[in-house]
Amino acid sequence: MFWRRSPRSYVTITQAADRYCRKFWGAGVEAVVGGEVPEPVTGEVEGGIPQAA
Repeated sequence: MFWRRSPRSYVTITQAADRYCRKFWGAGVEAVVGGEVPEPVTGEVEGGIPQAA
């Protein structure tokens, strides 16, 4: 990801962060860091799972 001698695949940390944010949040890094977009869905179950009797 950060190899200097491979210009085709080389990206800066800023570009990598922006691509990550766009992939998971659907927004640029500035909007994510600024709290302008909600957290992405994680699949986490909140409130617990009902237990069988």
